[in-house]
Amino acid sequence: MKKIILILSLLLLVSCMNDVPENAEKPPKTVENPSKSEENPPEQKVALRPMVMVDGKIYLDTGYVNSYATCGTADGEIKTTVDPTEKPKQNDESNFGTDYEYQRWTEGALNVMMDHHWVIFVTEEYDRDIPFGVANLKAEIMKIDMDKIMVRILEFPEEESTYAFQENDVEKLKPLWLPVDKIIEVEKIDDHIVGKKIHVYFYGVKNENMATSAPMELVEVYRIEIIEG
Repeated sequence: MKKIILILSLLLLVSCMNDVPENAEKPPKTVENPSKSEENPPEQKVALRPMVMVDGKIYLDTGYVNSYATCGTADGEIKTTVDPTEKPKQNDESNFGTDYEYQRWTEGALNVMMDHHWVIFVTEEYDRDIPFGVANLKAEIMKIDMDKIMVRILEFPEEESTYAFQENDVEKLKPLWLPVDKIIEVEKIDDHIVGKKIHVYFYGVKNENMATSAPMELVEVYRIEIIEG
């Protein structure tokens, strides 16, 4: 008897399915509603250039180390900070932290002690591409060797005599190795640059030992400009 009832139930179910019209509207697929954050994602805040406010002015990090200011008394200290995505709003405030000493430098420039170096910060109105205080020299390219050039130091500019070298007499200095990739505004680096004069902006000297014959190298080269030749 149970088998008969089961068979009749199945026949009835099949009959009902066949009665569904062909053009009957199909049930919509279930779609998860996008969250509000996906419809209108929050605007991503971007970290600003490191900056500090002193004497009511905003000073921006240049990334250059001051080779001349090797000592001296600090004029103040950064006491408060804001988020890296914001600008300082009051004196002695930065957007990169606190407890950094600073020292007033030239007009429109400030030194901030970071990682044991005076790093140069300048105002937006500062009128020099390379801040005063960055070590620099003029040289002549002697030869090119793969990713390096060997140069002969010609002079330290009179208005910015560098304190980076222990020996400032260029006649006594050894040749210097410089990285090729720091040469700017030159389409092709090959033997055609040999003999040209260059202006080099840098920080520090690695091996100035005059007792060895090995060429000197610099701690960091910021840029190399071909100026004539």
